[in-house]
Amino acid sequence: MKNVCIPRLPGLTALIFWFTLLLLGPTAWGQAPLAWQWAIVSGGGLPGRPAVDAAGNVLTTGSFVGSARFGNTTLMTPTVNAFVAKLTRAGVYEWAASATIAALGTGRATGVTTATDSAGNVYVTGTFSGTIQFDSVSLTESGNSGLYTDVFVAKLSPAGAWQWAVRAGGLRNEVPTALAIDARGAVYLTGNFVGPAAFGDTTLTGAGAADVFVAKLSREGAWQWATSAGGTGYDSGAGLTVDTAGNAYVTGTFARFGRTALFGRTTLTSVGEADAFVARLSSAGAWSWAVRAGGTSDESGRSLTLASDSTGDLLVLGDFTGVATFGTTLLRSVGAQDIFVARLTTTGTWRWATEAGGRGTDRSSQLVVDRQGQAYVAGDFAGSTIIFGDTPLLNASTMPNGTDVFVAHLSGAGNWEWVVVAGGSENETASGLASDSTDSVYLTGSFSSPTLAFGPTTLPNATAPNAARPFLAHLAPPPLGLAAETTRPAALVLFPNPAHHAIALSGLAADAAVTLLDAVGRVVRTGRATAAGTLTLPVADLPPGVYVARTGRLARRVVVAAE
Repeated sequence: MKNVCIPRLPGLTALIFWFTLLLLGPTAWGQAPLAWQWAIVSGGGLPGRPAVDAAGNVLTTGSFVGSARFGNTTLMTPTVNAFVAKLTRAGVYEWAASATIAALGTGRATGVTTATDSAGNVYVTGTFSGTIQFDSVSLTESGNSGLYTDVFVAKLSPAGAWQWAVRAGGLRNEVPTALAIDARGAVYLTGNFVGPAAFGDTTLTGAGAADVFVAKLSREGAWQWATSAGGTGYDSGAGLTVDTAGNAYVTGTFARFGRTALFGRTTLTSVGEADAFVARLSSAGAWSWAVRAGGTSDESGRSLTLASDSTGDLLVLGDFTGVATFGTTLLRSVGAQDIFVARLTTTGTWRWATEAGGRGTDRSSQLVVDRQGQAYVAGDFAGSTIIFGDTPLLNASTMPNGTDVFVAHLSGAGNWEWVVVAGGSENETASGLASDSTDSVYLTGSFSSPTLAFGPTTLPNATAPNAARPFLAHLAPPPLGLAAETTRPAALVLFPNPAHHAIALSGLAADAAVTLLDAVGRVVRTGRATAAGTLTLPVADLPPGVYVARTGRLARRVVVAAE
């Protein structure tokens, strides 16, 4: 599936725009969308965030119970357990490994996210309770009650052998959310904790319901430092990246309704139910700066990364509701929750922000960048449609609030360029996204539909709709001979846009039903195409605003403008 972002241009300018496209041909549409190459039902149950090593191999993590098959490797466990698996670029499993849990013990473990270093070593972090074992290293949760979770971090060789494992935590819950490796092989992680919690010789004391932690380990697994941030509300780190100098950048959510959160000497005050933050730490773990974004509702940062261009800027992904400000940029959500992508300097100055969303709840998952500094964003959406720039996507789910997954591409200037979607009749959710050196990406998630199609591959789910299955899907540039075709817009053409009196549609199937929806999803016009595949819908009596013309799974956004 593919869509092309079409700019909204008025009057004669729009006419010139369309004639120019006809004259220039398909190359005028810019970079081709990535195409689904393959997809597999991955082993395990709950998928985490993936990673890609320097050789293009894919690393996945998550949790499973009972037995799980990863190619020719079958892992078994008496209770919920964490796994790590390595696949080739073609989606063939090379190995899989898990922690060891005693049959009658209280041990449980879940893998949250993975990372790799330049030598191909693999790192995983997650949560555990009770006692678990990584080869000869045994880890026991603080208190050994089996009721709360501690953090584990473990390292594997490129061949899948456990190298070391360490724990951190206290007598309550500690949860890691993101992991990063610097140029020297040091390991950084963030998440939240309910204090006090020990990271090696450093004990962090919590101030509220939960607080942010950021910690660093040496490449040998020794804790170097740990620090916290937060206030009396709920605060958590969610995304993390590291620059070449070892400075760490973290995003997440903080406070509630006027409460404050302390990041070193910087105090941030929430103006809503929760706000998003971005903060920087030095290589020694000292907070350098922190900035907030948000409004009077609920905002959270979920993922961030460094742009790969010469600016060294940061790109941050998250969710927001209502009106949210990012420096001088104001965003308004369309529905219950929309997603945002924002760019800021490494000194904390917001450059721009953009959003995508629909009338339902839209959720972001992870953001990665390619070698040109352009961003890929993954997530899932509920509601009948979601709009990226001028590209509406339709939800295939037939259940109330059912979700589909998406991967969208954003230029370095913040313009949505294309988006692809996958979905079935039930719920599909996105867990994470990773990119490689060839500008292709890998999406992890889960699906509860009986089948789920990723381009040429259809995945079965024999347990649907009662149980979700994990998936791993690969998006890559299309073959050179197909690139021009994939950059063309879908068959549905709508003109003019903006419109004053009527809109003319072409490229329809004969006698196809067409509906025109307003911004809240109400049907305001209906019609059927002629035998030639055309239809004209009057709009002169409609209030000015944004509408969506839909036929089947094709849709186009149209603006009705006042005279």
